[in-house]
Amino acid sequence: MFVACAVTLCIAGVAAAPSPTTLQDVLVASQQAFAAGDFARAASSLRTAQRMAPDIRAVYYNLGTALSRSGDPESAVVTYRNGCRRFPNDPTMHSSLCKAVNSLLNDRQQLGARLPMGRQDMARMCRLAAEMLPDDLDVLTAYGAVLGYNNEAREAAGVFRRMIVQFGGRLDPPALSNAHMNLALTLLNTGGYDEAWTNADQALRLERSPDRLRMAALIRSFCFAGDRLARSLADEALTMATAGTPSHPTYCPSGRWRISRRWGNDAKRNNDIVVTVLGENVHLVFIKKGSISGTGAITTECTVHTGGRQATSVDQHRLSHLATETVQIVDAPLASVLDFFVGNHYHAVIEVLPKLLLLHRYVLSRPEYRDVRLLLPRQGLSRVIDEAVEMIPELRPEIILRCPDDAGHTTVNFRQGLYVIDWDRVPDDDDRFGGDIWSAFLPPRLAIHAVQDFAPSTHVRPATNAAGDIVYVSRRTRTFPNDAELQRFLRKRFGPRINVHDGTGTLVEQMTAYAKAKVVAGIHGAGLSNFVFTGAGAALLEITPDRHVNRCYEHLARMMNRRYLALGHIPGGTMHGDFPAITYDQMRVVADQIASVLDEDGNPLIHEL
Repeated sequence: MFVACAVTLCIAGVAAAPSPTTLQDVLVASQQAFAAGDFARAASSLRTAQRMAPDIRAVYYNLGTALSRSGDPESAVVTYRNGCRRFPNDPTMHSSLCKAVNSLLNDRQQLGARLPMGRQDMARMCRLAAEMLPDDLDVLTAYGAVLGYNNEAREAAGVFRRMIVQFGGRLDPPALSNAHMNLALTLLNTGGYDEAWTNADQALRLERSPDRLRMAALIRSFCFAGDRLARSLADEALTMATAGTPSHPTYCPSGRWRISRRWGNDAKRNNDIVVTVLGENVHLVFIKKGSISGTGAITTECTVHTGGRQATSVDQHRLSHLATETVQIVDAPLASVLDFFVGNHYHAVIEVLPKLLLLHRYVLSRPEYRDVRLLLPRQGLSRVIDEAVEMIPELRPEIILRCPDDAGHTTVNFRQGLYVIDWDRVPDDDDRFGGDIWSAFLPPRLAIHAVQDFAPSTHVRPATNAAGDIVYVSRRTRTFPNDAELQRFLRKRFGPRINVHDGTGTLVEQMTAYAKAKVVAGIHGAGLSNFVFTGAGAALLEITPDRHVNRCYEHLARMMNRRYLALGHIPGGTMHGDFPAITYDQMRVVADQIASVLDEDGNPLIHEL
């Protein structure tokens, strides 16, 4: 927050400072800008003040605040870091840096995000702040979170346990609930699933709010595969958030919000919604009038439409920001592939890309829809979608609209209709998996085939013993610390047939590399989604984390009529945290499993479902 400072007092401690009148004018200007909510102008004035009098601590505090509020968290971190260097014994400066780092990491969770400090330096500065202010709850919270972002989960869990013991008797129920939930989320990274759920349950007992229910659902779904309670908690979170949403003059004047989970039911009760079944559970949905947020959350009059999405957090966030969101009105008919998870490679390839391709097939390539504009995420959010659009001739730049915001703060109001592709949640034979929170992430066969048709080279079987026909997917995070040793082992065993793929390359280059593959192997992660580009007969070998069953890639292989093997015997790996070092004997098992799906000539064994 803005640190008030009498200008004359600030100047008095500065040796050989410029004339008080000049500096006073600059500081007064910054205070006036703060009061007007013009944080960019305040930051500009404070930068000037910092150059004029670099020894005024309050200028660093206020400049960091102004930069954060003006949407420049990276510069805020740099400002506080410079303040710590100039005032190395100032606890407040260090706590401000730690909190700014936590805020930045929370906003930049996508892999590859550029950061103004090394992650280890961030953790070190937060550790120092916690040592300076051992009784500051906010500092400890930020310190634990930063450790968690750095995959230092065990140390982070220790910080949150300390908080509960040290402050538990003094915290009100919501604050104590928050501490338990932070500990629960951190424990997921250590594999401590039982303790994680115990703390999440305790957090719910202390505060049963939409946010707490949503996080408890997430934790429960990671801890227990195919869990109905996770789905129930997620639904309760959205129901509670919807019930608590006030009236809105545009979206719901009456304030009586409702949730709709199936487009087919909507079409029966609302003539402004038309559903065309394309095959299996896949629908082309036309909504005559409504709004869509940058995260893909759709609302019509007093109705929140979840469709087939696992949209609890998306729609809950949208409802909580209706009063403050930026609105853009579009009078042309639209087709949209906006999606909360588009920045993740798995969701881009397996969910969003099929929707783009099916919209192109049934709408955008047809002359009767020539007036339809395509609404896409902001440029750079998904390399897969950006490059796929460039590969489709009909998707000309003049028909494309970009949503400038993917955080849900911008909403597009459509008046001439919106086309989307969606599918229902996928049940399994005993209806257990259909109740799972993750079932929304399992596209039906028609969607998978659309991606295969997009990459025609995937229909070609590679030559026997071709170089690069065994792809090992190497991860940057959540991997073996000695992954390079495993790569050398596999190369020694299979020679030039091994292609280590690290996620780099254009979409076309990735399609080409995986089209050669007879076997794709790797630790559970988004890179395995490129298996969709493989040719007939290919097999998928997934090294799964301990105690966590995620059927995304088994489902993908089954939809492609391909062979799937789960290798789950390597102990210590967790869904979010790193695996322990892989041993020589375990490397041999991985290689043997790869060899087991190949015949004597090195071709995939025939596998028919």
